[in-house]
Amino acid sequence: MTEVSYNNFSYGQGDSDLSGRYDIPIYTKTMKQVLNFFTNYKGTAKLRTGTKNRFKFQDCAIYDFIFNEEQSYLLVFYEYKLRFLTYDASGELGWVLSGGSPLELTTPYTLEESKSLQKAQTQDVVYFTNTNHEPMKLLRTGASTFTFSTYTRTNDPFTGATKYPRAVCFYGARLFFGGTEEKPTTIWGSKAADYDYFAPTTPPSTIVEEDPITLTPAILQDRILWLTAGENSLIAGSHSALVGINGGEVGAVITAKNADTTSTSVQGCSNVIPVHKDSMIFYSSNTNRNINYFNYSLLTEAFDAPSANMFSYEITNSGIKKMVWKKDKEDLVYNLLNNGEIATLNFSKSENIVGWHQYETDGLIEDIALITNNDGVNRLFELVLRDGDYYIETISDEVEFVKREDFLTDDEQADCVAYRRKVSEQLRECVYLDNSVVYNDIRTVGITFDGVSRITAASATFAGSDVGHHIEYKVDTGYDYGRFEIIQYISPTIVDVAILITPSSNTCSEWYMTFSQVSGLTDYTGRTVSLVTDGGYYKDEYVPAGDVYFDSEVSSVVIGSKYKGIIKSFPLGFQYKGKNTQISKKNVSSIYLRLVNSAGGLAGTDIYKTESVQMLENGSLNYAPPMLMSGTKEVTIASNSSRDLSFIIAQDKPLPLTITNVVINGSFS
Repeated sequence: MTEVSYNNFSYGQGDSDLSGRYDIPIYTKTMKQVLNFFTNYKGTAKLRTGTKNRFKFQDCAIYDFIFNEEQSYLLVFYEYKLRFLTYDASGELGWVLSGGSPLELTTPYTLEESKSLQKAQTQDVVYFTNTNHEPMKLLRTGASTFTFSTYTRTNDPFTGATKYPRAVCFYGARLFFGGTEEKPTTIWGSKAADYDYFAPTTPPSTIVEEDPITLTPAILQDRILWLTAGENSLIAGSHSALVGINGGEVGAVITAKNADTTSTSVQGCSNVIPVHKDSMIFYSSNTNRNINYFNYSLLTEAFDAPSANMFSYEITNSGIKKMVWKKDKEDLVYNLLNNGEIATLNFSKSENIVGWHQYETDGLIEDIALITNNDGVNRLFELVLRDGDYYIETISDEVEFVKREDFLTDDEQADCVAYRRKVSEQLRECVYLDNSVVYNDIRTVGITFDGVSRITAASATFAGSDVGHHIEYKVDTGYDYGRFEIIQYISPTIVDVAILITPSSNTCSEWYMTFSQVSGLTDYTGRTVSLVTDGGYYKDEYVPAGDVYFDSEVSSVVIGSKYKGIIKSFPLGFQYKGKNTQISKKNVSSIYLRLVNSAGGLAGTDIYKTESVQMLENGSLNYAPPMLMSGTKEVTIASNSSRDLSFIIAQDKPLPLTITNVVINGSFS
C-alpha cells in the first residue's frame, strides 16, 4: 500500500492539459476542478459561503460609493434612475429614504449606458463618464441627501457630441479625463486642486506648474479605455498598450511643464476597469481572458505585467466582465464572467501563489460591487437573475468558530457540553445557501422563571398563540442554557411552562421563541428550497404556496437554494524508481481527510460513487447539529481499479467544510 498526500491546495483549478505533468511541483497543488470551494494562501480549501436574499429589484447596474469607514452606499442605476442602498444605525441594509419612499434621482443614462459607466471619487463627490453624455457629478450633501447633475467646468475641451470622455481618474491632486471619440488618445488634466478648471494657458501667458494639462501620447495608437492611478504614474490603458503618464520619469510629479509618457511593452487591455491590490494593478488583457498584474520593477527599471492565467486559462473561457478585490483574510479577487459565473483568484506574489476557483449558483450573476458596513468590513454584493427575477444579494460572512481549548475548567464533561452548545449556537449563524433568508424570533425582553412552572416577562411579549411553542435561552458562553414549553397563556407578561431543559439560571435577557411554520415566502413559491434548522441540515422541500412547515419546534431556520462544492484532483500518479505510476492501474482503499470545523461532506474516486464523511442527523429536542469535525477522518472507499483514478471531495449539504490535507491510501501496480 502507498500513501500519497495533498496538503496544499493554494494553486486552485488548473487547465486540462496539465493532466500529464506529474513531474512539476504544482501538480499536487493544482486540482482539475475547484467548484464552489476557494483556496487561500495557507493552502486550505474552504466551501464558499452562500448569499443572503436582500432585495428583489430589477435589471440594473451597481457601483460602490464609500464615503468613510462608517458610511458607504451601493449605487443602483437603472433606466434613467438612481437609488441608494446603505446600512442604517442598527446595521441593517436598506434603501435611503426620502419622505418615506426610496430616494430616487434622475440620470441621463439608459439601462445599457448605466452598465458601462466609469467613475472617480474624492471624499463626498463622484464623477461619472459615458461617451454619450457629458460628465456628471454625484454630490453627497448629507447622510441621506444627494444631487446628481452636470457640473460647471471652465473651458473644458470635452463638451459636445463626439467629445465626451470615456475614462476618468484622480491622480496627483488633479482630475483626468480621456478617450473621447474625437480625440481617442488625448488626456486632459484639471488645474491642480481645482477639479473643474480646464482652461488652457495660451501665449503670451506663461505656463505654470499648476495649470491644466493636455497630453496626446504618440505611442498610443488606439482609444484610451480607462485611466487608473498607479503607484508611481498615471496609467492609461488601451487595446494595444498600457502607457505611464508622469513628470518625465517614473515617480516624478505631473505638472503642466513636464507632463510626459513612459512606454511599456506589456500586453494591452480590455475595457474592464482594473483593480489595485498589493501595490499592483490587476487588469483584463486585450483578449479578455487573461488577468495581468502590472507594476514597476526597480530591478529592470521597466513596467512589467505577467499573466495570472498561466496554468488556468480555461476558467475564463467566457471572458471577463468586471473585477472586484475583496480585502479580508482570504484576499480574493472576484472576476465576474460573461457566462454569469465568477472566477475567484487567490494571489500572493511574495508566496508565488496564483490559484483560481469556479463560483456558480442556480442563476446568472449579472453584476458585482463592494462596499463596507458600519464597522468598515467589506461586503461583496451580487445582482443575480433567478427564474426571471433580479435580486441584489450579499455574500455571507464565514463564521469563526470557538476553539475547544477555550473551554477548560475543572469539569471536563461540563466543558465538552458547553463547547458543543456554543458551536451549535454559532452554526445557526452559518449561511451556506444562496438567495437565502434567515428566520428567527430572538427577544430581548428580560424573563424570570419561578423555579416551578411560571415565567414572568419584564414587559409585554407573550400572546395566546404562543401556547405549544418553546422558550429557549440564547447561548452566550456555552455554560448558559434552558428550554421550556409554553403550556398556558396567562397574560402578555406571564405564561405557565413545562421544563424541557433545566435552566442554568432562572433569569435570561435574550432568548428564542420557537416556531413550527414560516409563511410569506412568496419569492420561493414554486421552487424547491433547502432548510437548515438550528444549524443542522433539515431537508429539501417544495414550496407550493409560500409556506414551509417543520415536524417540531425550531428556533432558527435558513431557507434558500442549495449549491454543490466539488474538488477533483488530476489523475493520481508520481515518479517512483524510474517508473511513471500515473499510467499504472490503481486501487484506492481509503481516503484520509484532515478537517477543520466541518460538517458532512463526501469523498471518493468518482463523483457518482462517493462515501459520506459524516452522517448528518439532528438531535432529539432542539435539532442540535452533529459535532463539527476537526482532525483526521477516514473514509473507506469501495473497490475500484483504474489507470485514471482521481480523488473527489464534495459537499452536497449546506454546511461548512474546510480541508487542509487529503491522504490517498491505495496500491499502484
